[in-house]
Amino acid sequence: MTAGGVLTFVRWWFGVTYVLAGVGGLLAAPIMVAAGNAGGYYMLIGSPIIFAFGWVVHPWGLQRTARREAEGYDRASALLPSRWERA
Repeated sequence: MTAGGVLTFVRWWFGVTYVLAGVGGLLAAPIMVAAGNAGGYYMLIGSPIIFAFGWVVHPWGLQRTARREAEGYDRASALLPSRWERA
């Protein structure tokens, strides 16, 4: 496995882990608050941050958008007739 392959695997692993932890925390927070656990408030605030961090790290998330912008990809220009001729 190349260094790029290892990096992609690590980004997938941590991205998915953090995204799922953020969703799980957001689902568990109201249950914790209803049960009288004050930590549920912290989880309610922190789980969207955890989710956002996972989305930034994951290759399908913000990294893809940043890469496309760095390469000069413009979604709106794909609809122009000049792009159709080169297809």
